[in-house]
Amino acid sequence: MRTRCCVPRASTRPTCTEEFNPAWRSEAWRAQFGVGPGDPLIAYVGRVAPEKNLPLLLKAWERLQGVRGRAQLVIVGEGIMEDTLRRHRIPGVHLVGFLHGPELSRAYASSDIFAFPSTTETFGNVLLEAMSSGCAPVVAEAGGVLDFTAHESNALFTRPDDTASFTEQLGRIIQDTGLRQQLSRNARRTAELRGWDAIYDQLEHDYRLVVLAHRGLSRAA
Repeated sequence: MRTRCCVPRASTRPTCTEEFNPAWRSEAWRAQFGVGPGDPLIAYVGRVAPEKNLPLLLKAWERLQGVRGRAQLVIVGEGIMEDTLRRHRIPGVHLVGFLHGPELSRAYASSDIFAFPSTTETFGNVLLEAMSSGCAPVVAEAGGVLDFTAHESNALFTRPDDTASFTEQLGRIIQDTGLRQQLSRNARRTAELRGWDAIYDQLEHDYRLVVLAHRGLSRAA
């Protein structure tokens, strides 16, 4: 019987679909930011730094003030922009610092949308973790994230480094519940195909093919 476990996220591309799972969703966690069951909660997870295009996300958020309703933005992580953001107190923006383990799983799964404006990712582990947790992603169309995302299938793409484009797509998904749900389902399916269980299943399948091929060669000889 196979033992299921998660390995450190930083060391590998596959994600653990048990650690990052919609089952971790918590209405109590959401309520601390003032959102109810039907209100969109948007998450950003990563370094709180300019190189992650966080200023672009915050500009988009401010531009959406008239249409975002009761939606709130949670920023998970640490970085050089933290002190500035805490001083400015942007309405609807909450900094929760560095999270790990069950706290991080709960943060992902309790969010509805994952905002990811970075254009410099070689892979984007945090994006795959968010997708595994059932978040509907809004991402810059750049870098390694394109290996496992598709526009209007499991994510919404925005033009890289384009505040107007990010504002448009973030506003679209905030207002369209049906689209959020569709992207959420497809994002989770994508993560499941890249989880360790799927990889082990494929490996076992490949081993069986090798064994069968070897048996065939032996009989032919």
